[in-house]
Amino acid sequence: MNKPTSTHPVSPGSTDACTRIKTLRKMLALSQKEFAGTIGISQGHLCVIEKGNHLPSDTLIMAICHRFRANESWLLNGCGEPLARPMPERGIPVYSHLPDSYPDTAMTTELAGHLSLPDLPDNAFALYQRGDYMAPTIQANDLMIFMPVESIDNEDIVLLKNRWDTWIVRRYRTSRNRSMFTADNTSYKDFEYDISKQKLLAKVCAVLRNVNF
Repeated sequence: MNKPTSTHPVSPGSTDACTRIKTLRKMLALSQKEFAGTIGISQGHLCVIEKGNHLPSDTLIMAICHRFRANESWLLNGCGEPLARPMPERGIPVYSHLPDSYPDTAMTTELAGHLSLPDLPDNAFALYQRGDYMAPTIQANDLMIFMPVESIDNEDIVLLKNRWDTWIVRRYRTSRNRSMFTADNTSYKDFEYDISKQKLLAKVCAVLRNVNF
């Protein structure tokens, strides 16, 4: 029988991560149904993972760490304590969308909730992707976490305001003294970076999948 595989950089005894997920669930006094429902998977899927027949994906580990404040190093390799250090009560804001006036006006009705993750700067914010132009890297309904920046590097995925005063997400690429904003989905056209026509706001520092508020 083939051994389960995972993209996590874990030791040969990587099925121990499955055991630790079960240990965490029992530590939190949750049933399989309650634990699975909180992180958006079926009870059957969780059961297979806890038995060590299927290793957890990167997305699932991230969801467990977010929902239960688990320590990723402990989950993957048994290092440290099961629960991470306390995180802010509210965390960074999660916006349902950005109006054209952002960031010049305060955001209230567009606020979908707050997200607590370790090691994020206080001025970070999150936004749901609403199109397929960055697929497959960022898919529709993925939650993008942004960090405000004043400068960007080649291959950064950034949030910018275009010449039509609309906020969009694109990848920044530069070569041969030419700077472009491109979509990972090749169905969309590239356009040149012109500081007189575009305004940079932030760059993507993380992408979460299957996170709902």
